[in-house]
Amino acid sequence: MEVNSGDIYIVLNVSDLAGNVMALYTLNGTHYGRILPIFRSGQGELEQFREYAAASLKPGYKIETTAMLANNLDQVHDTLEQQNLLPAGESRVAVEGTAFFDEVIAQLITDTLWQDEPSE
Repeated sequence: MEVNSGDIYIVLNVSDLAGNVMALYTLNGTHYGRILPIFRSGQGELEQFREYAAASLKPGYKIETTAMLANNLDQVHDTLEQQNLLPAGESRVAVEGTAFFDEVIAQLITDTLWQDEPSE
């Protein structure tokens, strides 16, 4: 028997209080567009981001995690697509451990991630 030795990728999903998955958690309204954060096993940002995400939800919803074993991001995409969890429209992926992910987190902390409101 062959064992898959891929990496663990983790996404956050929004569920109702009964545990029914409603959608993946994404950062909407950023100057990059919609961002889908993907966490890597053992990297360390997951719990703090999960707390941030939970605080941003409306009452009646909660944040849960979905972990996937995959050899690459294409397999992650395929798995999310098979489970009908991919967000509609364009999303930019931010994978923990990359420069873009670090940039997104830094801008989230400094409150500079969000798209400016159009001036009238």
